[in-house]
Amino acid sequence: MSWNEYEIYLLNMINLYRDYFNFTLEEIKDMFDASPKCNNRSLHSLRHKLYRLRNENKNTTITKDSFIPQQILNYIKKKPYSVVEFANVFNLPEMFIDACIMYLEEANMPIRITDSGHVVYNSIKTETKENSKGKITEYVSYPDKYKIKFAIVSDTHLGSSSYNSNALNKFYDRCVNENITTVLHAGDVVDGIKIYKGQEFEQDYYGFDAQTKFAVENYPYRKGIYTYAILGNHDYSFIAHSDCDPLKKICDKREDIVYLDRYFGEIILGDFLIALHHPDSGCSYALSYKPQKILETITEKYDAYIIGHYHASLNLFNYHCLWSCLAGSFQNETNFARRKGLRTTIGGYIVELKRNEDGSTIVTPTWVQY
Repeated sequence: MSWNEYEIYLLNMINLYRDYFNFTLEEIKDMFDASPKCNNRSLHSLRHKLYRLRNENKNTTITKDSFIPQQILNYIKKKPYSVVEFANVFNLPEMFIDACIMYLEEANMPIRITDSGHVVYNSIKTETKENSKGKITEYVSYPDKYKIKFAIVSDTHLGSSSYNSNALNKFYDRCVNENITTVLHAGDVVDGIKIYKGQEFEQDYYGFDAQTKFAVENYPYRKGIYTYAILGNHDYSFIAHSDCDPLKKICDKREDIVYLDRYFGEIILGDFLIALHHPDSGCSYALSYKPQKILETITEKYDAYIIGHYHASLNLFNYHCLWSCLAGSFQNETNFARRKGLRTTIGGYIVELKRNEDGSTIVTPTWVQY
């Protein structure tokens, strides 16, 4: 049986990349068997044809621009791609593309594979590490781990009629202008259900499917920025009533949004350990009372402790941790908040942390209000 054009192309590519991937004959046969463009070939015929083609094309070389792993890196800098999409782009089997991606990972290139199977470019590399208590913590590396800059948002309440889309998008634009690539979200990404009587009359999108779809399509996306979020009590209402996790669904659809945990999460940015907390209790008369009581219970030595839920902004320095804050919100005053006399502050933080050689640490939080 004669060899068709695609079979020759595939074998030439395997030969060309043999120093990088070193496929076994069995793996090459698997590629042939899985491709509708290839005929059923024996191991003997594949070995013989590979050897002949290698001699015929022994002067063929790979240039930097034609190197497929480099081309994959260039593609994902523009947008995420799946392995299947890359297989179509390069007209190669998925196994060949998998080998290219593994090569990039082993070379410590700034990429990650999402739960949905997409290859994503990370300008800042994300890993997971075990802390002193054995808990897995998200880790984000910086060029200088002792000097970092990040942003904080909370209580966005997508789905609510009072969601302030304009302010949140302006805040993310500011992050772009200040070269920020990490945003921390302290919970209540969506508005949830049945938190209080009449809530459904204050929503533009009601129910799990409507709110998660709206969030996937409308939560601010800015190239190069990753948002790390925890679940808040409004998010959790869907789990309580229907055992569906809205944040997980959003993160499955959006590669730039990363799920940390429910109500409480930890993340390491460079050399700094940061906690995000979304309590589930009412406001106190004195704005600082609730965060003070929360901070008095912590045992870990955090550099920053970020508290959502209260829709207010507040800085606390050197109170059981280096710095803590109430993280504000991006939900305008609702009728419920007005009836209860609850405060609403629209805005977020931009924070710089710097660890100096003399052992001192400088914290520079900037509150951005809308």
